[in-house]
Amino acid sequence: MLRRATVILLASIALIAAPEWGSARHRLSQSSSHRAKGSRAKAKRAKVQAGSPKLVVGAVAKPQGFKIRAPFPCGVSVRVNASYGFHAHKRVHTNATNDYYAVDFTRNEPGNGFDRSVVAVAPGVVRQAGWMRGGWAPYGQVVYIEHAYRDGGHRYQTLYAHLHRVKVSKGQKVRAGQPIGTLGGSSMGGRGRLGFHLHFAMYQDANRAVLGGGRAVLPEPMGNYRNLRAGMEFVSCARPEPVRVAALPDEPIRLPFDDRGLLAVGGLLEPLAD
Repeated sequence: MLRRATVILLASIALIAAPEWGSARHRLSQSSSHRAKGSRAKAKRAKVQAGSPKLVVGAVAKPQGFKIRAPFPCGVSVRVNASYGFHAHKRVHTNATNDYYAVDFTRNEPGNGFDRSVVAVAPGVVRQAGWMRGGWAPYGQVVYIEHAYRDGGHRYQTLYAHLHRVKVSKGQKVRAGQPIGTLGGSSMGGRGRLGFHLHFAMYQDANRAVLGGGRAVLPEPMGNYRNLRAGMEFVSCARPEPVRVAALPDEPIRLPFDDRGLLAVGGLLEPLAD
């Protein structure tokens, strides 16, 4: 009898405690689910931040609707020699915040592309063209363009500095991709004073008649590229999408630029990831 009473008592305790145990298991499951969701959210935020540099105080992001291209003709291989930050351009330029997101480019060609074309990144009107004087003399020969894009009343300008030659004049309208000058190393009233490169910068609401003022603009995306950094190389106007071909022979074809094993299969060329 005592054994039977003990069994009944234990069974009763189990029935009473069962809902609490179930509730505890449910809470534990919910907690694990929340932690997993939180981890996924953090990972997603980190991925976004990795491709979008944090803006410095006083700077602004380029509006997504304002499309720009690289300042070189399509197909040109480009290298980023110096990217964002006060330190990147301090040898020649001021520490003003509006130059923070300037970029120094060269062409991957003999002589860094000396005297080869530089083009406008978007349509606009040339506000300045030629040699800079006074405090701006370190920029050498420049083209300064105010663009047609408007965003809530804001205006946007781009600067192309250290040019060897200038091919446009003040007041001239230019289209995206139009040659405006050639890459050089001009500075302080003379050509060849610096290593050959293009100093490029974008501004919001800078002075219209003369260079200066405004806010630094993060010039991204530039075509299909973000997170421009020193040492980065890319091809102007390159399209990362697969390229379709009209027809294929019986055997897989190999293209002239197929130095990494690109194969055309089923009419689709799939570039390998870097």
